[in-house]
This record gives sequence, C-alpha cells and structure tokens, in this order.
Amino acid sequence: MPTRPLRVGWGGLVVALPALALLVWFLLRPLAGLVIDSLHRTVLGVREGGLTLDNYAALVADDRLRASLVTTVLLSAGVTLVTLAICTPAAITLARSGPRTSALVDAVLVFPLAFPGIVIGFFVIVMLGRNGLLSQAIEAVTGDPGGRWAYTAGGLAAAYVYFCIPRVIGTLRGAASGLDPELTAVAASLGAFPARVAWSVTMPLLRGPLLAAAGVCMATSLGAYGTAATLSEGIRVLPLDVADALYNQGDQGLAAALSVVLALLAVLSLVLCAVGARIVDGRGARSGGASDALVASVAPVAVPPAHAAPAAAAAPDPAAAPLAAGRGIR
Repeated sequence: MPTRPLRVGWGGLVVALPALALLVWFLLRPLAGLVIDSLHRTVLGVREGGLTLDNYAALVADDRLRASLVTTVLLSAGVTLVTLAICTPAAITLARSGPRTSALVDAVLVFPLAFPGIVIGFFVIVMLGRNGLLSQAIEAVTGDPGGRWAYTAGGLAAAYVYFCIPRVIGTLRGAASGLDPELTAVAASLGAFPARVAWSVTMPLLRGPLLAAAGVCMATSLGAYGTAATLSEGIRVLPLDVADALYNQGDQGLAAALSVVLALLAVLSLVLCAVGARIVDGRGARSGGASDALVASVAPVAVPPAHAAPAAAAAPDPAAAPLAAGRGIR
C-alpha cells in the first residue's frame, strides 16, 4: 500500500525556524561577505576602488599561488586514493565483525575526530620528526639520522590520511553492513576465489558509497589548515596562503578570494562525487547490479562440461515392455 508523503505544517516550520536563522546568520551571511570582499582590493582592512577581479587574477598570475593551488589539489587527491585503499577492506571486515569488535574500533576511531589538526600534526612529529620515535629507531638500525620525513609532503599526507580514516570508514561500513551476505556466499560456493568475489561482487555494490566517501575525504583535505601549519616547512598549500594574505600581508581581499576558491573546490568535489554516486546506483538498480556482478564473478569459474556429472540412464520406454515380454514368450 503506497504511503502518502508527510506534510510539514506551520508547527514544523516554527520548530525549524531557529535552525534556519542560524544557517542564514552563520553560513549564508559570511559567505556573501566573503564574496563581496573578494571582489574588492583591500589594504589593511580598507577597501580601495570598485569591483575588480584582480584578487582572482593573482591566483593565476602569481607563480607561488598557482603552485600552491596545484599542490593542494594533487595532495588532496592522493590522500583520497590512499584513504580509500586503506579503509575499504577495513570497513568490509568491520561490517562482518561482532559487536564487541565494532565497539572497540568505534572507540579508537573517535580519537582522530576529537583531536584538532595541530594535535594530529604534533603526533606525526613525535613519531617521524627529528627526535621522533621511529626516526630514532631508523637511525639506530641504519645510521641515517633522518627525521626529515615528517616535514615533507609524505608526512603531511600521512597526517591527512589519519584524520580522514574515521570519516571514510564510517561511510563505507554503513554501506557494507547493508550488503546481502548470500551474494558472496553463493559466489564462493561456485568456486570463485575470495579476491575475485571481493572485486566482482562486493566492490560493484560499494561504488556509490565509495564515491560519496571520496567527496567527503577530498573536501576535508582541501580545507585542512592546522595540520599543514604544524608540518609545513617549504610546502605551501592554499589554506596557508589564506592565513598569510590575511595576517602577514593585510590583504583581506586576496584572502577572501583564496577562501572562495577553496570553498568552490570543496563544494565541487562533494557535488561531483554525489552525482556520480547517484548515477552509479541508478544504473545498478536498472540493470540488476547485484545479480549482474554475481554472474560476472562466478561465470568464469563455472564447472566445465568435462567434469560434469554423468547423465542419468534413460528411463525404459513403457511401450517397449510388452513387446519385450512377447518376444520372451515366443
């Protein structure tokens, strides 16, 4: 029986009014001011002249800012790929684990969400810095003082991956928990190897959630500031340039323009991944995605005819029985 959609009356609107007011005051109003500031030249908080696109043009003309933009995008994309590669098998395993294991993992995953970026950057320094624990161990074994890795792009990426892991696992584990275990069981019973079952059955069912998680991870990495401020020594990312333009140069217009670009990149990542997830899920629903993936996984490993069971003996023809009996009488 079809259900009617719920209608929100005036009472519901009144209840939602405080949330809407907060949304307008703390999100839409600052965004509007940010866009207006980005279209003006501002020196020490004072606007000069009329509307201009010079602040956005500086992002293209300035070699340092352009390199910072490219580094930010590439670093965020790399962090997203590494995080998905780490979290996908972990999320599938956690979805199939017991409640005690899930509760323990949930408690561990809370830490990256609770700590600010500066603290996470300090963790990387403690482990991989000049006097870090791993750096000292490596020096004791190899004699190489090392200790520089924490301040490279690799150290910054490791910190980004650390605080993105709980966000991605939370998204993927919920999706993996909803998968039908019978699909993988049937594929395994027909002779498919575990790796083939995971690639041909499980992964196609998680394409939509993977894209959604990628959008969240990309947007989070683009706007990370505290970790970059802690670990950056010669590596420039766009959030650091925003702070530099605002506090060191006193150029509020340039800082606003860079902030708008960062916001647009984050929103674009979220929107593209969300649209891609809807398209993938829609195609799977129209084509019977789970069944097709299962057939694709087990078809190559189906039992060949040479090993098939022998055909059953043909049943005797009832009409031939009296004839045979007659021959015997004669």
